[in-house]
Amino acid sequence: MTALDPMYVEVVPTEYDRFGRPAKVYGRCSSNGREFIIILFLLNYGMACLSFKQLWNARHLSTQYQESHSIFRALVCIFMVTLVGLPVMAATRESYTTNVLVITILIFVTVCFVRKKMVVS
Repeated sequence: MTALDPMYVEVVPTEYDRFGRPAKVYGRCSSNGREFIIILFLLNYGMACLSFKQLWNARHLSTQYQESHSIFRALVCIFMVTLVGLPVMAATRESYTTNVLVITILIFVTVCFVRKKMVVS
């Protein structure tokens, strides 16, 4: 993804002819960027924990200025979608199209839930 972790082409044979040569191959761009994903995951959940702490501290504010209830609902929705989505993403990581579909559905569900909770409140 960066100069420290460049992308490379991964070519995997899917079918062989009768002589053992690859007849069809499947290629995709890959990266060994696990460190970046781990850092982003920790940063995301660190910020979520900080948000929960600030929501807890703001629970006694006057209701005229309090939006912590709807923010808490949005954070809980994001957390629930992540708890369901991460195992599914791990199970589908071998198939690129399935993985992209799962990521798209997770983003859509998260946005719809957060928007619904913000509008309802």
